[in-house]
Amino acid sequence: MVFRPSLQLIHPYLFRTTPEYWIVDYLALGSRDYLGNPKTPAVFIFLLDENGTYQMSVYRDGDRLISPTFPELNLIAEQILDL
Repeated sequence: MVFRPSLQLIHPYLFRTTPEYWIVDYLALGSRDYLGNPKTPAVFIFLLDENGTYQMSVYRDGDRLISPTFPELNLIAEQILDL
């Protein structure tokens, strides 16, 4: 499944050089394809692979966030989504 955030359409040059970026959808405004049915807030972490393609991971509720860029980070999705 390919996820194309609207920001990527505005600045495509930025995303092909960023090894990791996050999208926090705390209002669950995204598509049901990504948020489920019923929609639930989520944290999306995108990692740039060796082929220049972003791989997406989705975190909700008590899921522990996994970030190769910040391996010492000790957060669960709920901590970010409840801010």
